[in-house]
Amino acid sequence: MSLTLSLVQILRTIPFHQINVSVLSVEYVHGRTGKGSYADFMNQQGYAVHKDIYYHDEPQTLYVDDFIFVKKTLTSR
Repeated sequence: MSLTLSLVQILRTIPFHQINVSVLSVEYVHGRTGKGSYADFMNQQGYAVHKDIYYHDEPQTLYVDDFIFVKKTLTSR
């Protein structure tokens, strides 16, 4: 999911208790609330940060600032 709006606000509109999403990639760099707010919110929804991907390649103008969230029920197996 990659949007320049406040992504935490968008994530709050997803009914996580009604849908089954196993893995979610969320870009945090554009957020206004800081990347910790993403991890906190997703933790409350039953997800754990599996990976924090940070990759910047200035000459290629390639920037990756993503959390990979995995449903906690998958990580406990």
